[in-house]
Amino acid sequence: MWTMIQYNRFKGVMFVQSRDFLFVTHKETYPNGKVIVGASSVEHPDCPIVKTSTRGEIDIAGWIFDPQPGGSWVTYITQTDLKGSIP
Repeated sequence: MWTMIQYNRFKGVMFVQSRDFLFVTHKETYPNGKVIVGASSVEHPDCPIVKTSTRGEIDIAGWIFDPQPGGSWVTYITQTDLKGSIP
């Protein structure tokens, strides 16, 4: 189990301004081998909004890795608002 705050910034292309995201990620591993990783946007005083970038918002995002005989089921879910204008 671990929890961390992460910052990602993506370079803009053509007419789209760069985007950045500040979010907390949490990982849980269960005895049956299932792993769940979840993330959601946060605010932090050490990472203010960058004026040259648009701060996107992750409402919820995550992965579920569920081991099965002969492989695994992998599920990804996200609800993200990229904010700003995207043509």
